[in-house]
Amino acid sequence: MKEIDKDGGCRKECLRILKKLREDNRCCPPNKPALASFHLKILLFWQCETYPDSREWDRCRLPERIMRMVAKLKQWLDDRICPHYFINGVNLFADKSGKLKDHDGLLLTATEVGKFLAFPNNFFE
Repeated sequence: MKEIDKDGGCRKECLRILKKLREDNRCCPPNKPALASFHLKILLFWQCETYPDSREWDRCRLPERIMRMVAKLKQWLDDRICPHYFINGVNLFADKSGKLKDHDGLLLTATEVGKFLAFPNNFFE
């Protein structure tokens, strides 16, 4: 992770913003914290693979990157699948037996993330 932005990109900043939204309970209900910091790191890894061109991560594209990452997170929450980046076939929202760890928490978090996507400016006031 140290060298991820050696090209001057905004990858770490995207992760910091998403973590802050999570920590401040702006995208995650406080009583059902189904989303961990690790999920957000995995999201970043997948986004780096999806958008490998360093120009996609220019600082001027930070808002676009955030919105695309949040949209992908919403898709994962709706599908109840957070694919592990390093271990193929592993869903990080499920336990080893494949049972969802926190179905209700995922539903609530998906709702909150959907609100963010609809009205992102409300979350940065």
